Amino acid sequence: MIRKQLLLTIVFVALTLVAFGVANATDYYVKAGSGSDSNAGTSPGTAWKTLTHALASVNDGDTINVMPGTFNYDQTNNGESFPLVIPKNNLTIVGIGSPALAKVIDAEHTGRVFTCENRTGVTIKFLEICNGTTATNGGGIYINNCQNITIMDCEIHDNTASVSGGGIYIASSSGLIDQNVIWANDATNSQGGGIYVKAPTDGDGDGETGAASPLVIRDNCLYENTSGYSGGAVYVTDTDTAGDGTWLFNNLMFHNTDGGSDAGGVQVGIGDGGCANVTLDNNTIAYNGYVGLFAEDTCGVNGKNNIIWGNGPADLDDVLTSNNQTLNITYSCIDTADDSEYNAGHGNWDKNPLWKSLGGDGMPCDGYFLDQTNSPCVNAGTGHGYDADKFGDGTAGSNPKWSTDSQTGSGHPIIDNNQVDMGYHYKKYGGSYIKLSSFTAEAGNGKVVLTWETATEIDNAGFMVYRCDNPASACHKVSGFIAANGDAVGGATYSFIDASVAPGASYYYWLVDIDTSGKWTAHGPVSARVPVNLILLELPTANRQLSAVSASIGGRE
Repeated sequence: MIRKQLLLTIVFVALTLVAFGVANATDYYVKAGSGSDSNAGTSPGTAWKTLTHALASVNDGDTINVMPGTFNYDQTNNGESFPLVIPKNNLTIVGIGSPALAKVIDAEHTGRVFTCENRTGVTIKFLEICNGTTATNGGGIYINNCQNITIMDCEIHDNTASVSGGGIYIASSSGLIDQNVIWANDATNSQGGGIYVKAPTDGDGDGETGAASPLVIRDNCLYENTSGYSGGAVYVTDTDTAGDGTWLFNNLMFHNTDGGSDAGGVQVGIGDGGCANVTLDNNTIAYNGYVGLFAEDTCGVNGKNNIIWGNGPADLDDVLTSNNQTLNITYSCIDTADDSEYNAGHGNWDKNPLWKSLGGDGMPCDGYFLDQTNSPCVNAGTGHGYDADKFGDGTAGSNPKWSTDSQTGSGHPIIDNNQVDMGYHYKKYGGSYIKLSSFTAEAGNGKVVLTWETATEIDNAGFMVYRCDNPASACHKVSGFIAANGDAVGGATYSFIDASVAPGASYYYWLVDIDTSGKWTAHGPVSARVPVNLILLELPTANRQLSAVSASIGGRE
């Protein structure tokens, strides 16, 4: 009986502590330059100055809101100390405010940017992480022995590791690397220029991320990363201890290089414990140095619906292994030098994917869109549309990005409908889903005509127009919801007429796009001044005669 009461007391105390921790989780704020580490840090107006101070002051479960600015080593400006070490569990470090990626964590080559070891539930979002340097592993972010880690919606670039993992090094950990742009990172003397993965461990437990994989790398764009030996974009090694290992889903990887004769794209390696366990679905791996996918020794890869094209020398297949084994890659477009085993059944073929766009105009990740009319990769994959379109999220009928078919019920149709395209599925990276070509306002008699044109629309639901009396005043909505009519490869032209205007008044207009997840992005303002209409009224007959007499008298004078 005493033992039972003691157990109940322990459970009660544990639950009380958990409840206390949740109830007392605190939001803190940091703002480079104008903040002060002597402030309370609990509001934007009392923000701390440095992340170094914030990380030393928080508790488990807290959130550090990073306001726009550059957090760097400069002692006269911000005084950050690198690396920034994650000190607590369930800690969130998130960039807030507009523009989305104006929260820059710049190590200025004085050390690694972030270190996270032996932690659980840490999230890093909406930050630009750059110019980290280390003599070991993980130039940008180093993660070791951590569970349920999330790195999401970040730009990670120009970081250098003398060994492995120029951008991200993650070992013995589980979690999610999602929707990041990872470019120009370097693993100088070893492997994994963009991302290096070593033996992920179970702990994810989230069925939404795909087959209970302990580590999910999805919806990322990796380009111009380099490695000294292999895996220019991604290198995965060592036996996975549980689940389905590392799952690479819907990533775009291009123009990455390696210093050896291995894979500029993805390499699967063998370590002390054996071969890594990798699933590769719906990726586009294109124009990387040497080959696109390489498996060492007897290591294997399972995958489908990929485009692995244009990588390395023309006399080599884009998928190679060191022991000439055939990887389990199906329903994929693979560039081969001859009639290799990858073109014999399994839904694979060697055909030019016919991309309509390869990116550009400072937005290289907004490219590699398939020509929906002529590409052989359209509707050539396997599985239902929701396998690719859901990006690993949600349950049937709950995600607005799902295709509409008999399996998913009601949904918002986007790219696939029942049949799946090969390659990655046009996720947004580092900015708006909308690439706006123009937005103009033209005033006429009693109206203002708003016209806008998009070059690209990805996951766009539609638009609304807001009007302000001056740039500093509050605005109000003047249009109803205007449904989207463009897509990833075409865009569209739209117009709206504001007829509730006053002669001689000036107005300022904002265009708001709304994506399928409900996120709003404002464009503008543009302005227009409504002209004053001069209406000449006809005079009565007597007045006309008087006017004529007056004119005659005036003429004689």
